[in-house]
Amino acid sequence: MAEYTEKQRQQRREAVERYQKTVDRVNCQFPLNTKERIKDLTGKSCNAFIKEVVLKELDKIERKQARAK
Repeated sequence: MAEYTEKQRQQRREAVERYQKTVDRVNCQFPLNTKERIKDLTGKSCNAFIKEVVLKELDKIERKQARAK
C-alpha cells in the first residue's frame, strides 16, 4: 500500500468532509440476510437498490400530490 504524505492525508480528509455535506446519511435496519437477497435478486448493491426504490417512490408521491392540487 502506498504511503501518503500528511498533506495528502489532509486533502483526502477535506475532500471527504466536502462530500459529506452533499448527502443525507440514513441508517436503517433490515432482517438478517436482506442484503444477500437484494444482491441475488437484483444484482445491485444494497445501497444502490434502496436509493433507487426510495427515489422512485418519492417521485411517485410528488406526482400524485401535484395532480391533486
